[in-house]
Amino acid sequence: MLVGAAFLPFWALIYYLFGETSVSLLLVAYATVIILLIILMRLRITKFPHGLNILLGTTLAIGFFATLAIGGIPNSGGIFLYIMLAPFAVVSISTQKFIGWFIASVCLVILEAALQPWLRSGNNIPLMVSTVFWVLNFLTLFGLVFASMIGILRHLNITLRLLAQEQLKSENLLLNILPGEVATILKN
Repeated sequence: MLVGAAFLPFWALIYYLFGETSVSLLLVAYATVIILLIILMRLRITKFPHGLNILLGTTLAIGFFATLAIGGIPNSGGIFLYIMLAPFAVVSISTQKFIGWFIASVCLVILEAALQPWLRSGNNIPLMVSTVFWVLNFLTLFGLVFASMIGILRHLNITLRLLAQEQLKSENLLLNILPGEVATILKN
């Protein structure tokens, strides 16, 4: 979270310098929310699950409104990708929460696409800068998805290792209580 908050003022400044003040203000607001959440969680005023929900909701809202403010999905430089990124913050914590946030993300992206005809057709961001934004946002998205998958695989490996240890314990217990042939029959 802190890394993201550190880069947001830089992104906000770039948008501001190109005359996209509304997007700039949204990114500053997002950075402020992240910093406040970090402080509140450090002071134990806000518990992690509640803070995570606030962060995810803010990520969806800022991604949605920033995409609309910049002129929709084609003009977004990939800002809308953060809407789809939000659910991956909880993928290794809770399947139910992941599904809920994923559905919300998909609905917002569909709504953005539906609103596209009423949004401005261009913005003040030069094509080369927009291309760089697209690349950086894609790389960020795939990097975070990759990190989420690594976390899931790490949890899976730990679980499998613990399961193998428990299986070995139960087999040893059977061998200590019963004769070898009977234990083998029961195990099979």
